[in-house]
Amino acid sequence: MDNLHIVFTEYPGYGWSTSSPQVRGLACFYPTVDEAQLNLDDALLTAGVEYGNAMIHQHEEKFLTDDDGNEYLVRFSVSDASFDAASRLMGSIHRGDIEPDMIPMNRSGDRQIIGVDSTQTLRWVSDQLREDEAALVCYHQGDDVVYHLPYGNSSRLVNGWDMDDLGLSMDSTVEDAVDAVISREASTLENHEIPAADVRRSLVVAH
Repeated sequence: MDNLHIVFTEYPGYGWSTSSPQVRGLACFYPTVDEAQLNLDDALLTAGVEYGNAMIHQHEEKFLTDDDGNEYLVRFSVSDASFDAASRLMGSIHRGDIEPDMIPMNRSGDRQIIGVDSTQTLRWVSDQLREDEAALVCYHQGDDVVYHLPYGNSSRLVNGWDMDDLGLSMDSTVEDAVDAVISREASTLENHEIPAADVRRSLVVAH
């Protein structure tokens, strides 16, 4: 495998899970993110993965619920742009400013949100999802404007637009995708002005 995406998910009050869309057998739980990172190699070996020269991409994810009991998983990578976008969506969830129905619900019952840099590709997003999953992909354009669109791990965007019809490929950037959708449907523009007040990054990337 060329790319291996590892997701460390924080469940407040419980601990951290380790998972990967490329490794279905990887399912670990640790009290702290430090332990989750420290035991990653052993966990991959236990799951039967010999990743060799694969590029490992680490992501942090927060489990949130709103006042109505809707569950969200908000993910970001190590980049500041990714964290900024995710934090603004977390702020909107905490304040009740987000409409749950605009986010695809996965079979697990949660709504996945992925903060990205606008220059990252649809392949980057797709590789973070299992075959039957979808997510709301978002990035901060600046001036308190966050663009987002639902994306499903198939040849079609969840909102119904076909990638071929939009002139997109897996190598298109997220910004390309948003621009293509906006040209058809301007309602994808949303404001998420205030980041979540208390959210912080916990993941430390080893060099």
